[in-house]
Amino acid sequence: QGLAHTASCYVSLKETLTTLILNATFDEDPHPMSRDGPPNRLLQKLLRELQAIDTLMRMIQLPFAKGVAVRWMGSGDERFKQLVDLMGLGYRLLKQIAKDDHRNALALHQYVGVIRDHLGKGMSCTITLKEIYMGKRNLLSRIKP
Repeated sequence: QGLAHTASCYVSLKETLTTLILNATFDEDPHPMSRDGPPNRLLQKLLRELQAIDTLMRMIQLPFAKGVAVRWMGSGDERFKQLVDLMGLGYRLLKQIAKDDHRNALALHQYVGVIRDHLGKGMSCTITLKEIYMGKRNLLSRIKP
C-alpha cells in the first residue's frame, strides 16, 4: 500500500524536490545530487519559516511509520528504488537548507537520531549529517554517543 502511494506521487514529488534543491544554491551544476554552490539565503529563510525541515523529516519518516523497515532500504530491492530516490532528494534538500545556516542546522539537529538510523542505507543522509555540524562547534558539543 505505501509503495503504491509512493509510485503514484513519485514524479511530482521528485520534480518538486529537485526544483527546491536547484534553487537552494547558486551553482551551474544542473544535477540536484551534486550541486553544491553557495546557499540561497532567502530561500533558506523562507523554507525555515514555512517549517520545511519538519515537513521533510515527516516525509522521510512516514514510510517507516507505515511498516517499511529501514534495513530494506539498503537491500538493493527494486521495489524500494523510488522510495530511496525520494529519501535521497529529501536529505539533499535538508543539506542545502542547513548549509552555512546555524538556525536551520539547529532545527535539523533534533532529528539527528533519525538520520543516524538511516546511515548506510543508500538514502544519502551522510552529507546532511555532515552539514549540520560543519563549522558549528556548539552543535558538535551537543552530540551524545
